[in-house]
Amino acid sequence: MRNLLKGERTPMRRSLIGFLIGCGLPPEHHGPWLEKHEELHRSAGVQGIARHRPACWIMAGVEARDHFLRRSRGQHSGIAIADLFHGRGLAVRHARGFLTAAQSQGKPLVVTGDPGAGKSALLARVVLDLEAEHASSGVAIHGHGITRTEVLTAIGSLAGLPAVHDEGQLLRALAGTDGPLLIIAVDALDEAASSAERRSIAALLVTLARIQRIRVMVATRALARDDRFGVGSLLRCLGVDAPDCGNLIDLDTDAYFDLAGLRAFAASVLTTDLPGGVRALYRADPALTERLAAAIAARAARNYLVAALAAAALGDRATTVDPAHREFDPRTIPSTIGEALTKYLDTLPEDRQVLTEVLLRALAYARGTGVDDHRWVRFADVLGYTGISRTEIDSLRRSPGSAYLLQSRPEGDGRLTTRVFHQALADELLPQLGDRREDERALLATELFSSWVSAGLDVM
Repeated sequence: MRNLLKGERTPMRRSLIGFLIGCGLPPEHHGPWLEKHEELHRSAGVQGIARHRPACWIMAGVEARDHFLRRSRGQHSGIAIADLFHGRGLAVRHARGFLTAAQSQGKPLVVTGDPGAGKSALLARVVLDLEAEHASSGVAIHGHGITRTEVLTAIGSLAGLPAVHDEGQLLRALAGTDGPLLIIAVDALDEAASSAERRSIAALLVTLARIQRIRVMVATRALARDDRFGVGSLLRCLGVDAPDCGNLIDLDTDAYFDLAGLRAFAASVLTTDLPGGVRALYRADPALTERLAAAIAARAARNYLVAALAAAALGDRATTVDPAHREFDPRTIPSTIGEALTKYLDTLPEDRQVLTEVLLRALAYARGTGVDDHRWVRFADVLGYTGISRTEIDSLRRSPGSAYLLQSRPEGDGRLTTRVFHQALADELLPQLGDRREDERALLATELFSSWVSAGLDVM
């Protein structure tokens, strides 16, 4: 372990995992060690390493390892809780078959669906299952705020290139059929740094998918107002031109929707082993849990994020809810992300509701890894909400249900950086276009927001 930290010697990945397990460290806490392992591999700079080294996976992007670990287990935060991933068996089998097939289809496998449909969870589950089997090498990229240059660098690490100067260099390193199967997985392509970066990355992935020994998987929203498959649409750019394409998994369709899996997921959130609320009562009464999970799934309209927000709020209540009770009203359970957010705010004391909404709205403007508490307060102040303190931010972090609203990470200097947990929540929190532009003009005066604009990050 001392050698790993010093960078003097890189152990086999499976040896490192075995050592961590032997030390009693649970899998959800392996992230920092595995990231160090990947960093050493990336810096090795051995040309052609992808053809000769043992199976290895690299994670790249914002909070990459933690992001894929959490999403693969259906978890909302770094809290060590049970595996919440349920169902979606057909989608998992389709994706695995596509990525491990002996013959390439020459196109990326595209996973799409509405916000909260479970795209990230599916991609992460497949990726980490393949990584655990040690049968293939690959790179998994979290697309939040990513640029084409960063994608090239990440894939170049897989190819053993210490630096990638252009696309041609990367294609030459990966060309041929004599090397092992290589998998490239990109999550949240729709959240790339800008629309131009998104399209450039899509074109790169389509080119890479034509190489026989490479398989590409992409999870993204369609981002189309009308024809999702029309000329110029993101799905068309990724090689999907019709709803029945063999390289498309649309989680919103009947073919891939798994009602039993959604119910099981809701039940798992209701019975999560966390302090407070009435989760212990639901754990003690499986029949009640099953009834309520069925009601949540029925209202969630195939949306895992809505189900998670609803179940988390119900688990945090002071009393249980029974759909079999004669006074039960299904409308008390949210059916959209906007309703779920509103019902969460309604559970707070009146004096906390406006403050919480203000803090969340200010945070929704954060890009990249997010903002520290000082800048979070500054954003709120610029937007016209003065007098907010870091104490109130800490209170929000500790409040019931916040785990499905916020995502925080510790930085090396001890600071916490925070962003909204899911892009769909950020979309819901941000005002209409005209008001948003006014907010952004005010925020441009802040140093951090200006740096995001200078870096080419979308701020709309």
